[in-house]
Amino acid sequence: MKRIISIATIALFVALFGAQDTFTIDRKYKVDEKDSYKVVAKLEMEQGQGDASMTVTQKVLKVHDNGDADVEVSAADEKLVMGGEEHTEGFTDIILRVDKR
Repeated sequence: MKRIISIATIALFVALFGAQDTFTIDRKYKVDEKDSYKVVAKLEMEQGQGDASMTVTQKVLKVHDNGDADVEVSAADEKLVMGGEEHTEGFTDIILRVDKR
């Protein structure tokens, strides 16, 4: 819910201050901070239709002097259903260096 409120607040600021030439939003990363998202998608491809879902978790491992962060991204509960067949192959965890903006 906190993430939805933040996105709504940003959208409101964009609408209210849209006439401004520029603005920036800086994220303040904190070590061990975690965000989790449930991702659900309906797929339509040449191979057919399907459904996909997973839980994505981001964990801040390190914050650099300039405010950038090393973030570990992992997925869990991955599920893909295509043509009536369920696939549950896992994803490899990755570490990204993320700009604070």
